Amino acid sequence: MNRFSKIIIFSILFLIFTTYLPNTNTRSKSIFFPVKEILVENNNIIEPKQITNSLQFLIGKNLLFIDKEKIKTKIDKIDFVSSFYVKKIYPDTVKIIINEKIPIGIFLDGMNKFFITKNGKLIKYFDLNSNDEIPLVYGKKNNFHIFYKKIESIGLNIEEIKSFFFFEIGRWDIVFKNNKVIKLPVKNYEESLKNFMSLKEEKSFEKYKIFDYRIRDQLILK
Repeated sequence: MNRFSKIIIFSILFLIFTTYLPNTNTRSKSIFFPVKEILVENNNIIEPKQITNSLQFLIGKNLLFIDKEKIKTKIDKIDFVSSFYVKKIYPDTVKIIINEKIPIGIFLDGMNKFFITKNGKLIKYFDLNSNDEIPLVYGKKNNFHIFYKKIESIGLNIEEIKSFFFFEIGRWDIVFKNNKVIKLPVKNYEESLKNFMSLKEEKSFEKYKIFDYRIRDQLILK
């Protein structure tokens, strides 16, 4: 028997033994490659059990024919999932590789708290190990994610920021973990932030706690 014939025979046998059992109304457990384990990878915020509990329907199903649309429906309901990839590991494992949404702030709305993601989505708050590193956002959340992206693009170190305060007139204060405060104007605040960044290189920078840019073309240091 030549090599080609062996490959054909093996392929036929493979298909026979990996299809679903007959005489059932629905797809049932397979003879070969039944799923026994579900793994979760690349998650920092999401608990693995959130994923594995929602995918228990996969256990015992043929690894070759798992329902990826049903997997998507289940995982899309988990708030912090941005995207994911399903990897089959033969003979019996499904691995879910997660890309998570990044929380950029904790929004305080009265007694309620929400995470704000980079696309502006609100997610109900829960305790995270890294909560102390996420800045608090006071006042309206309107366009905070846009404001955040602008200050990030300017080069301000987000990890140094303790909190953001939004005022009804349409301006922001930024409070740093070292208790320095930037009081930004309503308009052209990007220029104020760039000026603040340049001042960080000055020897006198550490002398001041408040950098007040609210009056046009003026900087008041305190």
